[in-house]
Amino acid sequence: MIAEEVRRNARAALNEFVNCIREIEDIRSELARLESLIRTREISEKVADSLSEEQKKKLLRLAESFFSLRYKLDDARARVFLELEKARVTLERTRMKAGSSAMTGYGASEVSSEISRLEKLLDEINRANESLDIDAKLFIVKNYISAVIAENVSMTQEEMGGRRKVCSAFLDGVFKEWSQKKDEMLKQISDFDSSISELRSAVKENWIRYTVGEYDKKTYEVKRDEIEGKISSIEKQSSNLKAYVEEVDSKISECLRLLREN
Repeated sequence: MIAEEVRRNARAALNEFVNCIREIEDIRSELARLESLIRTREISEKVADSLSEEQKKKLLRLAESFFSLRYKLDDARARVFLELEKARVTLERTRMKAGSSAMTGYGASEVSSEISRLEKLLDEINRANESLDIDAKLFIVKNYISAVIAENVSMTQEEMGGRRKVCSAFLDGVFKEWSQKKDEMLKQISDFDSSISELRSAVKENWIRYTVGEYDKKTYEVKRDEIEGKISSIEKQSSNLKAYVEEVDSKISECLRLLREN
């Protein structure tokens, strides 16, 4: 059965992709751990650099696999989706011909089961594609570009151009994804600013009510502390969000610079 073969191939591609991501995340964690050990001076920079180089060599191989497996999984996803649509059409036709000599009962149940299997697989593929956040994707592409540059002497111009094209296409996708998320974050920051402005007005109103005798000192101080606590919390959220936006923008700019200069 074609659908069964499609599912089998898609499952194999999915497992390869998920395992590749897992190994990349392990390396990412290991590199972060090495940086932490340097800061706490538990190991020397020389030792850390040596260990880091080993991890980055593994990362180059994994990044190559990652880009290849992405295309393989995209192809598998398209085939699964096509089989899913075919199965839905078959089921609809079966229902329309219910009562005739066409496939009914057991046959319709089999098609429904196939649809469920395909939908589940499609959902798993989509979740695998979405499992890497912006930071992880930028980590992959930045380290991949750096590794490719470091090995430039051992590559032909054609090989270098091919790898640069792969990086550029991937980075374009990351940039589009980030642009959408960034717009959402900037809107959230704007909402934070509006909330802070309203709360500052509430602080002034609270003071006025106290000075005209509407609030006693205790009521005034309780309300003041409550409002200032809210302001502090929102300011912290806004500051963290702004810092994250600047950090991601900086990482993307760095990747683009590496691509342009090499």
